[in-house]
Amino acid sequence: MAGAHVLIAPLATLAFAQGPETLTPPGPATLYSDWHGAQTLEGEHPELLTGLRVTVLPGSQAGRVRFVVAHSAEQTTPEPPPRAVDVGAWVQLPAEPGTYVFPAPHVFADYRSVTYGIEQETGGHAILSQTRCAPEQGEDADPCSIQSVDVYAPPLGAAFPDRRLVADTRRGGQLLLDPLTEPDADRDGAGDATEDRTNLRATATTRILTTSPAVRRRDRASRGR
Repeated sequence: MAGAHVLIAPLATLAFAQGPETLTPPGPATLYSDWHGAQTLEGEHPELLTGLRVTVLPGSQAGRVRFVVAHSAEQTTPEPPPRAVDVGAWVQLPAEPGTYVFPAPHVFADYRSVTYGIEQETGGHAILSQTRCAPEQGEDADPCSIQSVDVYAPPLGAAFPDRRLVADTRRGGQLLLDPLTEPDADRDGAGDATEDRTNLRATATTRILTTSPAVRRRDRASRGR
């Protein structure tokens, strides 16, 4: 079922700062976690996006959302086309604090060329993290210079995000979304480890991104220096 979700952790196991800055704005809007920092050259072998892990903090409101995946012009695989947006089905985001897994648009994703976001109906969802600005670290390392949550209102739907049209920017912010990926050797749109029951070449391992795309980019950029 497209709207199904699985609660995989109560909030007691989580450690995030809480406050008004963790809430998405009220009303219909599209929000993207945007990365403005350096990218490493090697990238990753693109894998199939099968789900998104969402962390809900205290003080959240329930409401319907759908997940959006924007593919930039630097797309490294032939599908989907460059500068495309894949939109998932509407799901009910709970108000209860915890970590949930939802289905996501099944697309091939290289972290250098995709941006994850949500489209919301009512807002007030406590799914944002806010990092303290650190200008003393320089523009290339200051979280408020290299990452943000960009808010578009009215919602964009499947339209590609244009930062010139941003209604609000949360500098240093990040949506608490983590992509879950796995191989798809035969490119049939089904993950080899958990979804594809007919692929004889399927592997027995599932690769899960346990850190956010922004953290992965920052770590790889620091190693490449």
